[in-house]
Amino acid sequence: MNESTTHPILKALIPIAEGISKTIGENCEVAIHDFSHPRHSILYVSNEKLLGRKAGDSIPEGFGALLEMAEKGTDSLINYGTYENGHSLKCTKIFIRDENQRIIGCLCINIAIEKHLESLRLLEAMCETVSLDSYRDNSLANSASENPVEEIVKNIIVNSYDDFQKNGDMDMNAKKEYVQFLEGKGIFNVKGSVDLVADLLGVSKYTVYRYANNK
Repeated sequence: MNESTTHPILKALIPIAEGISKTIGENCEVAIHDFSHPRHSILYVSNEKLLGRKAGDSIPEGFGALLEMAEKGTDSLINYGTYENGHSLKCTKIFIRDENQRIIGCLCINIAIEKHLESLRLLEAMCETVSLDSYRDNSLANSASENPVEEIVKNIIVNSYDDFQKNGDMDMNAKKEYVQFLEGKGIFNVKGSVDLVADLLGVSKYTVYRYANNK
């Protein structure tokens, strides 16, 4: 990732992320994602060994769930439970906006809590989690009139396209790789994304679906 193009707000969050990680300890991974570089979005990550992520890695596989929440007007997922790399996790993801209220990145906090779950009941409140399904249900009643997802998805599609096109015109294999990258990140769950990709590639929507299924 070219750090010279990184938004100063994201850079300013690095010491905060580092402080959160050091405060909680080695069982906590904190990552900052820069959405202007979707394929190498991790600008900073602490305790890399915990979940195996490192700076320069891509947007998280669960990114589609965060987009789904943002589409309903929710900028954050707080204290949801999941399981990854052998760890029970308590997770928080928060969108980061610039001075114009455009979403430019994401702060992710992942805490391994399996040791806490084995300890005294006094720690149960600290380990309490909610499911993503209940989070979706609650967000329906608070849907905002503005939809921040469309701009995020468009930027990720276009920025990823630019990355794949760096070496000149894209052949069919490169187009497939590009489409499958977006599919793996849950981008096609958002309405209108397939049309935009089809226009960029100069192919039909049917072809995009075919590429997504590796055909």
